Amino acid sequence: QHVLRDSNNHWECQHCDFDSWRALKEHCVQSRRHRDYCQHCNIHFDSPLELQEHYEEDHVYCSSRNKVFKNDFGLHEHNRQKPEHAD
Repeated sequence: QHVLRDSNNHWECQHCDFDSWRALKEHCVQSRRHRDYCQHCNIHFDSPLELQEHYEEDHVYCSSRNKVFKNDFGLHEHNRQKPEHAD
């Protein structure tokens, strides 16, 4: 995992450092350097493929849209509203 903390007021990844946990998390979500980061679990994986496998195994996930949902109802509504998911 990339995230390190060396004091209560200093957070860093391999590339940058931040003054808050929230700033570091936002960086991991937005930065192209962290395409292997699960913001729901705060875990970095070794590759985007490992991240996708994690989504499929541990989250409610739509692989065609690469989107994670909070619950089964969210995925159900997504599938209902998207024509490409119609049976």
